[in-house]
Amino acid sequence: MTVKNKLTIGITLLTLISTFSACISIGWLASQSSTEVLEAEATKQLIAARETSKSRIEQYFEQINKQILSFANDRMIIAAMSDFKTSTAVLDNDFSDVQIQDMRNQLQKYYSEEFATEYRKQNTNQSIDSDDLLNKLDDSAVKLQYLYIQSNTNPLGNKHQLNDANDGSDYSKTHTIYHPHIKYFLEKFGYYDIFLVDPESGRVIYSVYKELDYATSLKNGAYADTGLGRAFQRANQLTNRETVLDDFASYTPSYEAPASFIATPIFEQGKKTGILIFQMPIAEINQIMTNKQQWKSTGMGDSGETYIVGSDYKARSVSRFLIEDKVNYISNLEKSGVPKDIINNISAKDTNIGFQEIQTEGVKLALSGQTGVATFPDYRGVPVLSAYAPLNIKGVKWSILAEIDQSEAFAPAVALNDKIIWTALSVIIFMVIIAVVAGFVFSSFISKPIKRFGDSIAEIVKDGKINLTTRLDESSNDEFAKLAVQINHLLGKKQEAVQLVKVASEQLAIASEKVSAVSL
Repeated sequence: MTVKNKLTIGITLLTLISTFSACISIGWLASQSSTEVLEAEATKQLIAARETSKSRIEQYFEQINKQILSFANDRMIIAAMSDFKTSTAVLDNDFSDVQIQDMRNQLQKYYSEEFATEYRKQNTNQSIDSDDLLNKLDDSAVKLQYLYIQSNTNPLGNKHQLNDANDGSDYSKTHTIYHPHIKYFLEKFGYYDIFLVDPESGRVIYSVYKELDYATSLKNGAYADTGLGRAFQRANQLTNRETVLDDFASYTPSYEAPASFIATPIFEQGKKTGILIFQMPIAEINQIMTNKQQWKSTGMGDSGETYIVGSDYKARSVSRFLIEDKVNYISNLEKSGVPKDIINNISAKDTNIGFQEIQTEGVKLALSGQTGVATFPDYRGVPVLSAYAPLNIKGVKWSILAEIDQSEAFAPAVALNDKIIWTALSVIIFMVIIAVVAGFVFSSFISKPIKRFGDSIAEIVKDGKINLTTRLDESSNDEFAKLAVQINHLLGKKQEAVQLVKVASEQLAIASEKVSAVSL
């Protein structure tokens, strides 16, 4: 292999090794640093989303707590409680036994047709024993439900639009006075229903929406063991202006939709006269947790969401994926082995609240009181980056989670790493090309004087003979010029020696001729 080729290969390899080493070192450091920064930013953004939602939901429940305490202390509610109790008691004397039986018969039609039909519709054709519910009504409940449900010409779901049953009773007069104001309060703050309950009998003497719990007893009626009944019973034990909250659970009068209740006593001059109960607004909670379904505009990307899970490991706010892609969401539930009846309820009611069980690592840690960030599979089985924490809400033990798919959260870091790798490869390829060209030029520059020097030596030694008259070029200012000077000097000395030998030979020849001549 020629010196030129050796130099070209050597320079290329040297450049390649140094460039490759530099690119790998710098690329690795850049990749590590950038990945850490981007992942830290993703984590920080997720924590911010969690803390924002946590603060908003806690403030919202604190607001509800203040609203119910304030409303229970309002002179109108105190007066309404008193007037409804009085007018309800008087109502018992306004109808005969025959009339009451006729009312019960007509109510039976409402229970078995309107309510039962809607119940089947919202519960995927599951039936309910409406006769059993009706049979648990006492005469007072029959009268009020007949007047404000059965005889109410407003359609199902709009029974609250009736102000006066036009039966001339004191109850209807009382209802006409207070119902518009309480209904306005409900609509203003988005509650599902508002109840006034007699603390002695446990009777729901007033509600805004007039569902099947209206006029029943929460002590021994059909709904005494429901969330509404529990909220009443706990609030009825309070002796001060405090509140109790009963967590979300399936509620029959609302067609088994999840319902939660907050209750507080009503006092008049220090005496407990009633219990005020709010049925919690799921829609408002979902608005907070979904940021009004504006996930992308609030920095949650294509897969980010915040949601709440209760102490029973069931959802307390709706899933983003159910809202945005119900078909795939239901399909994922089926693949995950979720029981068919739960899937049917979620599908029929368009909510996973109170139905879907979520037992991820983050939920368990948050319910144990821990706050942190981790990556693990979510309730879909998809790896997510999750920021979890317990919620500080009186009366319930809830956890809040802000999550985004791991692939999306770290996508910028992956993209940057890919860019760094391709940039490094591009630099290496470019430098190899430069090294080959530079090596060729440099080796040519180095090998040319060597070749010229070799050619000159070849001229001196040609055909096995040494031409002592030829001289090497000494004009270049480099090591070859110095070498040429020495060789030229050597040639000169050699030439002189040869010349001397030649002269001596000639002289010897002359002397020999002379000796020969003398001998003759």
